[in-house]
Amino acid sequence: MPSTVAAHGFRTPKIRPDSSYDYFWFEKWREFQGKLYTFASAFEYLVITDIANYYDNISFSHLRNVISSYGPFDEALLDFLFFMLEAFVWRPDYLPLSGYGLPQVNFDAPRLLAHCLLFEADKFLDRKTKGHFVRWMDDMDFGVDSVDAGKEVLGGLDELLLTRGLRLNLGKTHMLTAMDAREYLFLNENSFLSVISARVERKIAAKQSISSEKSQIHRRFRKFLKYPRIGRWSKVYLRYFTIHKNIRDTYLLKWTPKLLISSPDMREAIFRYYGALGPNFPRFTHLSEFYDSDHCFDDPSAFGVAKVLVDWEIGCKSKLRSFAVELMVKRIRQSVTHFVCGVWVLAKYASEQQLVAQIRRSEDIWKSSYFAARQVAAVVPLLTDQSQRERIIRAISDSGQSGAVMIVENIRQLEQLSYLPQSEKMYALHGKKIPRVFPLSKFVVSVTLLRSNKLQNAAKKDLFDLLMTRVNDPVYRKRFLQLAPG
Repeated sequence: MPSTVAAHGFRTPKIRPDSSYDYFWFEKWREFQGKLYTFASAFEYLVITDIANYYDNISFSHLRNVISSYGPFDEALLDFLFFMLEAFVWRPDYLPLSGYGLPQVNFDAPRLLAHCLLFEADKFLDRKTKGHFVRWMDDMDFGVDSVDAGKEVLGGLDELLLTRGLRLNLGKTHMLTAMDAREYLFLNENSFLSVISARVERKIAAKQSISSEKSQIHRRFRKFLKYPRIGRWSKVYLRYFTIHKNIRDTYLLKWTPKLLISSPDMREAIFRYYGALGPNFPRFTHLSEFYDSDHCFDDPSAFGVAKVLVDWEIGCKSKLRSFAVELMVKRIRQSVTHFVCGVWVLAKYASEQQLVAQIRRSEDIWKSSYFAARQVAAVVPLLTDQSQRERIIRAISDSGQSGAVMIVENIRQLEQLSYLPQSEKMYALHGKKIPRVFPLSKFVVSVTLLRSNKLQNAAKKDLFDLLMTRVNDPVYRKRFLQLAPG
């Protein structure tokens, strides 16, 4: 996040906009907010703007030219990079690629590329505002002392973006007075949340009670709900979800069912909140009713529910397991997305017979989908019935889905290992630190290795011992114990 701050007595840090970028998103958010508060206090006007449909309008040709200008990159490497990017871009069947639209997937590479395209804008803003600007991806804010100065910067910025096929979002561009900026940014509310969050962190670290802080947060939240829903109101609401998630406070649960329906922009935060609180019947009911409704029609929402269910550590004898399976089976044939969600949940909570039955029942869906076929291939190691396993592998081969075939081949290679390289071991263990959530994908890899007839017994025992010290999920632990080396 390129940014500098200086105004009316503030010292300007000597930071070049194209070298101060940092990937620690959540750590940078407070810094970003703090500089906005500074601008709101130090300037007559705060200008807030962003780029219209930024990711969707990124031109691959413009992006490639910009990247090439930053250094002597190998052409073959750039060819491979854009080949991979195009593979992630959604397009209707049989239609050619448009050459636009950076995929929005949950890893850093696309975000880095999106930033690269805006380094020119950073240099422009740094020069025109004398460093008095901040940018959070395509959100760009800066301080000025007159309306004319703000219009001049906006006009120049829009002209610059036009050379890259982009435009400012005029509907979200605001020139706010200092007083309006405080209300728009909810400065007092954000200050309270920053102070109370820091206090809670200190008390938790010192193993002290935070009951008083919880009461303050609850009172402040009830007051916040009465404020006009303007400006950054929804972002403040998200901060309340974050602090309640961090302290495992169930207070917001009375609002979440309606928010899941009415506020799609909050669903990701709500899913994280449910994930942190853990499983019980009321929370499962909230999620299942949403998943089974017409409101859960987009991929992120369906995947979000499925991920919460898979990440939850549900007891082996809990009825929630069968309820989760029933929920997924009910909609598994409605779309590729629901099939994938079903495979994830069934792979963890269903019996092998149930999983196989749904895979076979839905062959017409996954055989025609690259992504869905890969999910089927990925759960093959969980099957102990050799005949059913071979039948599904043949179906994968017959489907012609190359990605799924490659996964089957990768599984076979894992099964042929006689010793366990450190890289494979760390992948199976999900890193060196004990993870809060052990991913389903790492569980499948671990099962593959523990079941292998080729892997040395000492290596399997070492892996097993480490897994049992790092994994708390009862479902995973039960399967590991069934595969414990003799």
